[in-house]
Amino acid sequence: MSERLNDRLLDFLKSAEGNEVTLSYLRTELRIDPNSPAWDGIRVLMLNLAKKKI
Repeated sequence: MSERLNDRLLDFLKSAEGNEVTLSYLRTELRIDPNSPAWDGIRVLMLNLAKKKI
């Protein structure tokens, strides 16, 4: 089973701590296919993380 996008995102953000990241940068680094649901899903995940102040 492939790793969930949320888990991949959290792992990546730990390594990028202290740096500003953009959605386009995240999509590139996490190799998200523009035709996949994850392309828009990452925006929602980042919004939720920002609300939690993570």
